Amino acid sequence: MSGSVQGYDGLLSGMVSLIEEVRRVSALTVNAIMTATYWEMGRKRFARQCLANPGKDCRTRSSPPNTALCSLTTS
Repeated sequence: MSGSVQGYDGLLSGMVSLIEEVRRVSALTVNAIMTATYWEMGRKRFARQCLANPGKDCRTRSSPPNTALCSLTTS
C-alpha cells in the first residue's frame, strides 16, 4: 500500500506545480494587459488634449505632474 501513497504524493506534487505555474503565467498576462490598457488610455487622453488645443505644443506639460503618482515611482 505504501507504493500507492508514493504515487499519489507524486501526482499531488505535480498538480501543485502546475497550479503554481498557471498562477504565475496568469499574473504576468494580466499585468501585461493592464499595462497596455493604461498606456492606451494615456495615449487617447494625450491625443484628445492635442485636438482640444490645436495651436499649443502638445509635447510640453500644461500642468504640474501628479506628485502622488511620481512618488510611487521614485521611492
